[in-house]
Amino acid sequence: LALMSSVRRASSTARKQTHTLTRTFVCALTLRLVLIVWGTYQDTHFAVKYTDIDYVVYTDAARHVTQHRSPYARATYRYTPLLAIALTPNVFVHEAFGKVVFSALDVLVGAFIAKLCIARGFSEKMSKYAAWAWLFNPFTCTISTRGSCEAITGALML
Repeated sequence: LALMSSVRRASSTARKQTHTLTRTFVCALTLRLVLIVWGTYQDTHFAVKYTDIDYVVYTDAARHVTQHRSPYARATYRYTPLLAIALTPNVFVHEAFGKVVFSALDVLVGAFIAKLCIARGFSEKMSKYAAWAWLFNPFTCTISTRGSCEAITGALML
C-alpha cells in the first residue's frame, strides 16, 4: 500500500512538471505571437519598423520563387534557396507566416534546452530555469519575432 502511494505521488509530480513545462511553452509561444502582432502594428503606424530588413529580403526572394524565378534575382539575397522556398507561404498565406515558423522554432530550442539539461543530469527545476532563460529572454523573443531566421540554426544545432 505504501509502495502504491509512493508511485502515485511520483506520477502526480511528473504530471505537474510536464504540465508546468507545457504551460511554459504555450506562454512563450503566446508572447511571441503577441510580439508579431505588435510588430505588424508598429510597421504600419511608426517610422521605425519592427520587422528585420532581412525578413523583407526573404519575402521578396520567396515571391521570386513563386514566379518561377531565382531567389537571387533580389541582389541582396545571400541565403540558401531552401529558405526562399520554405517561406513561399509568406506570399500565399500571410506575410507573417515565416515569423510564426521562426518563433515556433525558437520555442522548440527552449524545449531542446530543457531536454538536454535533463539528459546531462540536471534537476527538473534547473532544466526548467534553463528553458525559461531562453524562452523569456527579450533578445531571443525579439530576434525571432522580427523575422530573423537564427532559430533555424539553433534548432538544427541542438
